[in-house]
Amino acid sequence: MSQGLYSIRSTLLTECRLRLRRSSTWTLFVLLCFAAFLLMPEVGSGGVSFLIEGRRSLLNSAATALTSALLGGVLLSLIGFYVISNSIGRDARTGVGQLLASSPLSSAQYLAGKLLGNMVYLYAICCFFMIACMTVHLIRGEAPLEPLVFAGTFGLMFLPMVPFISAVALLFECVPFLSGRIGDVLYFFLWTTLLALPAASVESSRDTGWLLGLDVSGMGFFVTEVLRVTGTSHFSIGYTPYDATLAPTLFRGLQWDWGLITPRLVSTVVALPCFAIALAAFRRFDPAAGKAGKSGKGVISRLRRTLSFSWLHRYIPRMGLFAGSPTLLRMTILDVQLTIALSPFLLLIMIGVFVTGMLVPIDAVRSILVPVVFLLSIPALAGISTRDRIENTTSLTFSAPRMRNQYATVKFLSSFTVMLLLALVPFIRIATDDPFSGMAFLVGMLFASSVATCFGLLTASPKPFTVLFLLFLYLAFSSRTESAFDFAGWGRIATPGTMASYATVAFFMVLAAWAGERLRRQREG
Repeated sequence: MSQGLYSIRSTLLTECRLRLRRSSTWTLFVLLCFAAFLLMPEVGSGGVSFLIEGRRSLLNSAATALTSALLGGVLLSLIGFYVISNSIGRDARTGVGQLLASSPLSSAQYLAGKLLGNMVYLYAICCFFMIACMTVHLIRGEAPLEPLVFAGTFGLMFLPMVPFISAVALLFECVPFLSGRIGDVLYFFLWTTLLALPAASVESSRDTGWLLGLDVSGMGFFVTEVLRVTGTSHFSIGYTPYDATLAPTLFRGLQWDWGLITPRLVSTVVALPCFAIALAAFRRFDPAAGKAGKSGKGVISRLRRTLSFSWLHRYIPRMGLFAGSPTLLRMTILDVQLTIALSPFLLLIMIGVFVTGMLVPIDAVRSILVPVVFLLSIPALAGISTRDRIENTTSLTFSAPRMRNQYATVKFLSSFTVMLLLALVPFIRIATDDPFSGMAFLVGMLFASSVATCFGLLTASPKPFTVLFLLFLYLAFSSRTESAFDFAGWGRIATPGTMASYATVAFFMVLAAWAGERLRRQREG
């Protein structure tokens, strides 16, 4: 084996070992088993995952494999990115990157090993998920299990998708602007585009060959194949109520030919340009890289320095509101000020929301600006409760009197204060127009702040909150007629029961954050 291949193999194996040893991997496997049960409803439950012209599909291997692969692909294309998009950052934080930078290992070999390691890890998850789905089919299926049908269907879905997700994760880590929490939010928009655009383009276009070759998500590909097999566009995939009096229909499965396989093979190649961009942007853990942009000579650097409130620091000790004994209020205000100082563009967002909230009509504030406020708050909320552990400043933070015992409370109040500052004008206008909607908006802010604090303190990573809350916002925005998802009152359909439910969840989230932080303190002594 040549030295280059040996280096790639070593990086690949190291990446796989590190990920498979983590407890989060096994937690993910348990969640996949649970998802397999949810994606395959039992006959007689009132809903079905595959409906063709108003009739449910018989639960044979072709139908259950198709729905499981399609819906599982939606989840993996989102969650998989956030699971693997920390490998380069982990090496930088632990000091391994500096050792690798001084070794003969080339950047191409390092990134190739990371890419292959991410791919092997995600393929292992896909195989485990397929086994879980086949197990559920043995329990709930109405026809014998056909493992080859499952293997072929899952292969068509995940073989092209996994290389693309792995390459995009490397690209986002290597490009400086995309490597942080902003990149996590931007990938969510890329994900929604990858899901919606191919399927919509296929339905509106007759010549779909080139579209299917670029469809890494598989949505447009499987829509085309179902149209070809069933001969109708009246079908739905996903949990849908159905008429139990109608006899089930038989889905005979995909028609295997080169027209089926070729587009998926072409889709696999889409990962190569992403990897090439990642390689071109990779800085090889050079601490001097990017310092030119921080020298203070550029317009962006001057704007960042102006917004960083460095001039305000000398006045803080003289201000009675901040100085004095470390009360809960003072510690919270100082943490909020630090959040804005470390993320100066957050102030620009606050000013933009302030001006927009003053100018647009109240209906636009409620239906458009409020969802945008929650979306824009995600990077800030995700960083407040994880900042100290990521930067290894917990010992310094806990050296302040009373901070160790009140740390979880301070982080929750700081998150809520930032959320309130960001949404102050929309909140005032909505509360003035409709006090009940204003109260629902307040509960929504408490809910978002509590979830961010809980997930941040328990996981010490901003990614779990980011991906779960983005997914929750996607569901809430897509279900505007369901009162259960109107957590912030933007649809004016929230009920007192809905408000009480989210307030209860917020209370228990804060309680879980406090209990988790207390256990951590006891463990660490």
